[in-house]
Amino acid sequence: MSNSQVNKNQTSKTEEKQVITVSVMENLLAKLETRLLESQKRLEFDLNKSLNSAHEKLDENFKLLQEHTAQITKANLDIESLKSENLLLSKKLAENHSRLVHCEQYSRSNTLEIYGIPETKNENSLQVVLAVAEALGVTINESSIDACHRLKKVQNRPTTGIIVKFVRRYDKQLFLEKRKVKGSNFTTASLSILGLDPTNPTPVYVNQSLCKTRRVLLGKARKKAYEGNYKYVWVDDRGNIKVRKADNSKIIYVGDEVDLDSIK
Repeated sequence: MSNSQVNKNQTSKTEEKQVITVSVMENLLAKLETRLLESQKRLEFDLNKSLNSAHEKLDENFKLLQEHTAQITKANLDIESLKSENLLLSKKLAENHSRLVHCEQYSRSNTLEIYGIPETKNENSLQVVLAVAEALGVTINESSIDACHRLKKVQNRPTTGIIVKFVRRYDKQLFLEKRKVKGSNFTTASLSILGLDPTNPTPVYVNQSLCKTRRVLLGKARKKAYEGNYKYVWVDDRGNIKVRKADNSKIIYVGDEVDLDSIK
C-alpha cells in the first residue's frame, strides 16, 4: 500500500471520529436541554405551588386579621362602656359615702367630747361631766345626759377623753358656747372632782364629736392649713370643718378630700 493510500485511510478515520464526537456531543446537549427543561418545569411548578400556598396563607391571615380587628374594636367599645359605667358607679359610691358620713355625723349632733381631765380611781364619768357643766355655768342634771364614757387611749393625748351624748342638742350647744367664753383660763383647777391633783392643773377642752372620717379629714386640713400659714381651723356645732387664712379671708368648707385642694 502506498503512502498516499495510508494517509487517506488515516484522514478518513479521523473524520469519522470527529463525526462520532460531534454526534455524541449533540446527543448529550439534547439530553441536557431536556433535563434543563424538565428541571425548569418542575421549578416553575414548585414555585407556582409555593405561591399559591403563600396566597392561601395570606388570605387566611387577612381573614384572621379582620376577625381580630373586629374583636379589638368590640373590646374597645366594651372598655369604653365599662369606663363610663365605672365612672357612674364611682360617682354613686362617692355620693353614698358622703351620705353615710353625713348620717354618721348627724347621729353625733347631740354629742361632744371633753379632753384634758386625768382619769381618777373609781371614776364616775357622769359625775365628771356634771362637774364640768357646773364649772362652765351650764345647768343640767343626770337626766340631761343620754350616755357618757371614757374614750380609748390616743397616742398624741396625755389623757383619754370623755364622750357625752346629751338628750337635747341645746344643752350640747350651750356647753360648747360656755367653754368658748372661758378661753384658755379653763383648767382642771376649776373642777370639783375628788382625786385630781390641784397642784398640777391642765387645760380642759370641749369639742364637737366627729365621726372617724371627719376626724381624719380634720387632721389633714390642719396639716395643710399649717403648711399654708392659715390662721384658723375649726369645727362648727354641726361637725363641719372650716378653715380661714386670715380674719377677713373667705371661709373654706372642707367636706371631703377634694376640698383639701382649696387650702393653698
